[in-house]
Amino acid sequence: MNWLRHSFWVVMILLAGTSCRQEEEITLRDYPFIESLGVSDLNQTGVSVNFEIKKAGRNSIQEHGLEYFLSSPNANPTEFADVMKVSQAGSPSGEVGSLRIQYDLIDGRNYLVRPYVKAGETTVYGEFLPFTSLGTSPPVVTEVSPTSFYRSARITIKGDFFNSRIENNEVRIPELENDFRVTLLSATNQQLEILVENTSYNFQPTEQKFDLLIKSGGKTVTLSDVFSITVPSILSVEPRQVYVGEKLRIFTSYPELNITYDFLLQSGENFIQEIYPLTSLEGGVYEGSVRSLPTGPSFIRMSFPGYFSQYSQPIEILPSWEVFQDGLDVPQLHEFRKYPFGDRIIFWKNSGDEREKFYQLQVGNTSLEAFQDEANQPFQRIAELMVGLNDRYIYYGLGVEFSGNNEIHHKDFHRYDFQTGRWERLGDFPFDFSHVVKSFSVNGKIYAVLFNYLNFREYDPITDQWRLSEIQVPSEVRNSNSWVVVGDYFYFVSGNSTLQIKRYRIGGQVEPVANGPSLFNFQVNMSEWKGNLLISDGSNLYRLDLNTLRLNAIQRIYESPFNYFTSWPTSQGFLQALPVNGNSYIQENKVYRLIQEF
Repeated sequence: MNWLRHSFWVVMILLAGTSCRQEEEITLRDYPFIESLGVSDLNQTGVSVNFEIKKAGRNSIQEHGLEYFLSSPNANPTEFADVMKVSQAGSPSGEVGSLRIQYDLIDGRNYLVRPYVKAGETTVYGEFLPFTSLGTSPPVVTEVSPTSFYRSARITIKGDFFNSRIENNEVRIPELENDFRVTLLSATNQQLEILVENTSYNFQPTEQKFDLLIKSGGKTVTLSDVFSITVPSILSVEPRQVYVGEKLRIFTSYPELNITYDFLLQSGENFIQEIYPLTSLEGGVYEGSVRSLPTGPSFIRMSFPGYFSQYSQPIEILPSWEVFQDGLDVPQLHEFRKYPFGDRIIFWKNSGDEREKFYQLQVGNTSLEAFQDEANQPFQRIAELMVGLNDRYIYYGLGVEFSGNNEIHHKDFHRYDFQTGRWERLGDFPFDFSHVVKSFSVNGKIYAVLFNYLNFREYDPITDQWRLSEIQVPSEVRNSNSWVVVGDYFYFVSGNSTLQIKRYRIGGQVEPVANGPSLFNFQVNMSEWKGNLLISDGSNLYRLDLNTLRLNAIQRIYESPFNYFTSWPTSQGFLQALPVNGNSYIQENKVYRLIQEF
């Protein structure tokens, strides 16, 4: 019996031991517990928070730290967004740890803080501890850059103990508050970034130095004589020789955040042009295009309210044009129609007089030549079709004439062969109405746009046949100012006030290509030259690169200002021929050639 009772207690002891081990294995966690112990060393440099790690889990501690935030009577500790954090990697050195909050505390404000540990995917928090802050150390400034500015600047202030909340910082330049606005852009504990902008147009720079005041987290520091106002200057310019339309790069004494001044180029006393458009690059470097100025030295200067700074060395404007021919023996031709075609310009009068001749001026010649085969030439009329093909033929005809109140529509259609010197009568135009407002050729076909008729008329030179195209003429094409065909596209100037270049492919949609400045005159001339459209409005010249679609200025021909030229792409180069004054209509018997390479 005794042995039975003894065996019973042995079994119970063994079972109890097994149960304890199972309970330990069941309750052993992957993460530890953390207990909040209290706050200490609460002073004007911060506060320390003490905690104890209990019952370490299977996973090692990856991070420990503090979370704290401003408290209020209605604060819900489980629902808050503006949380600040102090953290350290790994585990505390012992079970009892302490971390100090030395940033982002505001004097006199109530806070809640709790410790935490992170093990694996789990973060465990201690209880919240309340405290009333005495603030942190006042801000310490170690570097301010830049310390000199004119109209605006982005300034970086480096140091320590800045409040990382923008709203808890204030940066001022007290003596300049009537003339400048200071905006805080960003804030960290070690850096503030501000934007200084001039708000007074009449502000005048002085030799005075200006203080910097920083209030951060309720603590204030003032640095004396930090800033100065310096008028910028030009240090260098590249390149020193440049064509109109090319870019200059201008290096200034220090960077301005915003462009608050102009760069001007002046040639002599009468010619001043702004460098435009102007782009601000890094480090006080600016880049802009040279607008039209005469050949020779020009001086560049910075212009801003009340001051200007001129660079001492001149910029050389290279010539874009040369005189190709002078003293041509030709009559005054402003009453003639003109049609540049390869190495010749065709002249004729649309007077309706059968005695009027067709003429040509061949490149390099000094006088006009009448067309041969006068006996078969068509009579000249208005609203006619004139199109050149294959550098050999011109097609002429259709059009109208007026007899009293009657409008006579002509159906005859002709071709002149420059190789044989003969006119040839082609098949008549098969439609009743023949008032032509535009005519051009694309891919070997001739297209006519008729007044008040919707669709193109299309002519095939191979079959000598006209047909009514099923394609309607877009209104912008019908009303276009000047045009030229390049490949499959009809490029044209749209509008009369500003330079708007568009293009159209037969059967497609009108596409915008480029926009430019205001036009000097609506009488625009446009030609194609080596992958560029060259555009003139009687005063200004522009070049549109058809690859980049970039619009640049070209130098005016200053020997013949405010004249209208006949643009003439030839085998001898791109020519501007026989300028006519827009006011007096006096013609200069000169031809100029473009010598600037693109």
